[in-house]
Amino acid sequence: MTNAEDAFSRATLYTDDTNYVLIHLPAPAITAAAGVLAEIGTPFSALIADKDEVTLLLPQTEWEDFAHRLPDHRIASLVYRLTT
Repeated sequence: MTNAEDAFSRATLYTDDTNYVLIHLPAPAITAAAGVLAEIGTPFSALIADKDEVTLLLPQTEWEDFAHRLPDHRIASLVYRLTT
């Protein structure tokens, strides 16, 4: 067993049992996306912006409540889980 395998085998992992989704938006949606993120205020979420698009990482249940505010969105096909 390598050092990394040994370390991982002894690690205690935690999940918050929440499904997360990646939401892709056009770049001009940054202000609306930031507003949604601020209102949700969850401990694990993210907004990433570049010249081409805005990406939100949000809990799936929270996203379902706010999806109507960001009409030009695309949802990634995978659902993610937090593991720390």
